[in-house]
Amino acid sequence: MKSLHIHAQYDQHMEARISGTREALETLQKAINQLISSDKSEKEVIIEMECRDGESYELTLQMKSDLESDNLPYISWGKWDGESV
Repeated sequence: MKSLHIHAQYDQHMEARISGTREALETLQKAINQLISSDKSEKEVIIEMECRDGESYELTLQMKSDLESDNLPYISWGKWDGESV
């Protein structure tokens, strides 16, 4: 099973954590490799993952030339608007 849990940073200087099965981490690694091997400076990859309880979700990975327009994770309380890079 591709179980991946992402525990977000909820405040400045707090830890963030990603934990997952080998299969999930290998899928994440392949997606990251796909991003960084691209000749584009901005790109997005979406992969399907599952939580331990079997519920699935899409994980969006984005490569951007800089993060100036990206909200900080601990103050962007609103839901991501789904806007692609």
